[in-house]
Amino acid sequence: MTTLTEFLESRLREDEERALQASPSPWHLNAEHDEVIAVDDIEVCRAFALSSNQQRNTARFIAEHDPARVLREVTAKRAIVERESKVTLPEWKPDCGGDWVLSGTGFFANYWPDNTVSASITDGFDGPALADSGIVPKESRAACQLFAEEWIRQHLPERCPILRDLASAYSNHRDYQPEWSTT
Repeated sequence: MTTLTEFLESRLREDEERALQASPSPWHLNAEHDEVIAVDDIEVCRAFALSSNQQRNTARFIAEHDPARVLREVTAKRAIVERESKVTLPEWKPDCGGDWVLSGTGFFANYWPDNTVSASITDGFDGPALADSGIVPKESRAACQLFAEEWIRQHLPERCPILRDLASAYSNHRDYQPEWSTT
């Protein structure tokens, strides 16, 4: 299954590729406002609509969404995805009985002396588990802690409302997961 971050990176890569393959920008309207013209004076498209006003508005909309704008949007969205998917974890802290815990807003992990570990994504500090790794045996405390940290870094961005909102723009894509919806 594709993660939310992978899904967004793929969609942005597709948007970028399509923008780079399109007629060169900037685009502008012809004098009649019914054709979109590329920077090399080649017609990009001719707008058709039920009324002259709708036709001009359609042509203006297309011209304003030229490849240069799409590339600026891709750059901005990539910065958001990178910032919001970065997970900084605190230090593991010893707990009673030889246990170690890792906790923060939206996540919790526990290591036990029998070299087992579990990690959860939660709805806040005390909220219910939204995702759970289950109890996983590993060969050492270090391996357990590494597993939990990687699991949290992979699953925590799935709960980020900003990333989920960005993904909603692609809700008609076959790889979009309904659980990413914020509504």
